[in-house]
Amino acid sequence: MNKLIFFLLITPFLSPADSYQKEYETVSVKGETKIRAKADQKTSSSSFKSVASIQNHMAMVGGGSKYGCYDLKEDKFILPIEYAYYSMKIINENLVMGTKDKVCRIFNREGKIIHEFPQGHLRYSNEHSLIVVTARAVGPNDVRKRNVHSIHTTYLYHFASKKLFTFKGEVRNPNTRNLLFGFALIESDETSSKFGCIDTESGLLVLPMDYDQIDLLSKGLFATHDDQKVRILDRKGNKLADFIQASLALRNDRYVVFTRSHNIKDSFSFLLDLKNNKVAELKLGAVREEVAPGIFSFNGSEAWGLVKLNGEILAKSQFEKIEYDGKKFFCGTYREGGTAIFDENGEIAVSLDKGKVRWHHYYIDNHKGFYKGTLVAKDPDGTGYLVGRNGEILSKKYPKSNLSYQYGFVSAFSDSKWSLCTFEGKALHDEPFDRCYQSKNHLVVIRNGLSGIFNKQGKLIREVKYKRVHMDRDGISATIDGEKVLLE
Repeated sequence: MNKLIFFLLITPFLSPADSYQKEYETVSVKGETKIRAKADQKTSSSSFKSVASIQNHMAMVGGGSKYGCYDLKEDKFILPIEYAYYSMKIINENLVMGTKDKVCRIFNREGKIIHEFPQGHLRYSNEHSLIVVTARAVGPNDVRKRNVHSIHTTYLYHFASKKLFTFKGEVRNPNTRNLLFGFALIESDETSSKFGCIDTESGLLVLPMDYDQIDLLSKGLFATHDDQKVRILDRKGNKLADFIQASLALRNDRYVVFTRSHNIKDSFSFLLDLKNNKVAELKLGAVREEVAPGIFSFNGSEAWGLVKLNGEILAKSQFEKIEYDGKKFFCGTYREGGTAIFDENGEIAVSLDKGKVRWHHYYIDNHKGFYKGTLVAKDPDGTGYLVGRNGEILSKKYPKSNLSYQYGFVSAFSDSKWSLCTFEGKALHDEPFDRCYQSKNHLVVIRNGLSGIFNKQGKLIREVKYKRVHMDRDGISATIDGEKVLLE
């Protein structure tokens, strides 16, 4: 247990680059610590007090408060042991960063200075580039209500072209989803605090610092916010759409939805297909959630409907409630009563003009999950029963009843009695029960003071004839009339 806790504590501090430690090991030679390659058993000629990390065949070595960088391939120091550990970073197989005397320096593998930045610190790096931000204090700034105002400069060093790009402003939120797509947000130092966007793959400023807010929707699409307007731009700055007073409602890797819903009658939505970079407009209705892959529910005219990602209306806003069975069919219940069951193309399979129907959840795969499978109908007078997808009545009708699932079958509580049937409506017994209750893996039923036991599959494994049944916690045994028995 203690080992598990220790692993969980150190896991957040481990990086993929530490996998290089699998190729090397530390060894003690005459009381000194050295690094040895596991493949050819080649050992470093230098010895170290400690080894902090190994990446790209380079090691951060030293001890106490000072560290340096050692090239394990060339068996020599790249940087001497003169740097604080937190100020050093192995960026890639060719570059190392070290900060000393408040100057951030980027070195190549030979130890030569590539660039240096006074008052700078590394903000972010990936396989394409690194970003260093510097700050220079210039005195009071009453507008921002701070005693000292700092002027920031962002430098982006592009690895492939070996070019250094300079931007007036400060990179913000370096660990957000924007950087996962190769972009970095940069904020101007002006009092208006406008934002722009840098492409870390090319080093270019993709969007100027003219926007109040920028959201990266995908690798190729941006949403900019300015003067209550949302504008969708591609990475070249081309406009795809404009939304007035719209807000981000839903997003994932496949789509983004913007809505405006001051009231139901004045609501609309925009659906962005991120895979195809296409925008569809829903002129009447506020999209609420994705109920099936690529199909969304929307609220328009005080009723629910369905719309596809491409803007095609699957079901008009006419339902009090819409449910999905997790496979193919939707079940829409009208406010005035009645139900329509239709597929993902909008074709109606069942139309019932009486009562309301809902999907009934039930468990599958040995209680490891559930989906909406059986249709439960309820007439206006409270009569409940099961309905098939073609509209046929599967079970008997239970007056003023509540139907619910019990493991692998359905229970109906009607006239103060319990009845059980399969999801196909087949009755599991002749006479109803006075009571029933679930245990871990079974259902105990009671009739006229005598008890019986059903398993999850709806099979009666103990007849209703026992005076007392006590289910054990293990879920596989019970004490029946004072005798402990294994149930199955």
